[in-house]
Amino acid sequence: MNPDNLRHWFALTQQFQQEQFWKQALNPDVLAKEGRKNFENNLLKTRDTFPLCDLYQKEHLLFLEIELPGLTTEDIKVSFEQGKVIIKGHYHTLKTGSNYFLKERMSKAFIKEIAMPFPIIESLIRHTFSNGLFTLILPIQEDDEEEIQIEIEKEINN
Repeated sequence: MNPDNLRHWFALTQQFQQEQFWKQALNPDVLAKEGRKNFENNLLKTRDTFPLCDLYQKEHLLFLEIELPGLTTEDIKVSFEQGKVIIKGHYHTLKTGSNYFLKERMSKAFIKEIAMPFPIIESLIRHTFSNGLFTLILPIQEDDEEEIQIEIEKEINN
């Protein structure tokens, strides 16, 4: 590393060691002004990535497959509101009275909302749950409206 770059990095590290820097960086008023909302929005987006899902269409049905390994129907709640499927649940991975040498699986609550691309016939929604895969079968509401042709008259030029 050349001496100029080294001096630059040293000056930068000195800035982070000053108490005033951290008071300003962690000041709630400064955080609110400088994008705290963006941080919280990104956190919500990250939260919404779990559990992993696939949504696809076959003929007149939508299929929403949700990965929920290790959970049972008692651990989750699924609802359909305003054109969205809402999945709520909680992973309980902590075994009380155990001495852990490795703990990578988190105990955590989750909620995920998935907007449907088409209107759904709510009364005909079905589901299956097998081997950690929860599948919702959502019938698409077909438009029974008939296409009506409108006759357009030719414009008369004066």
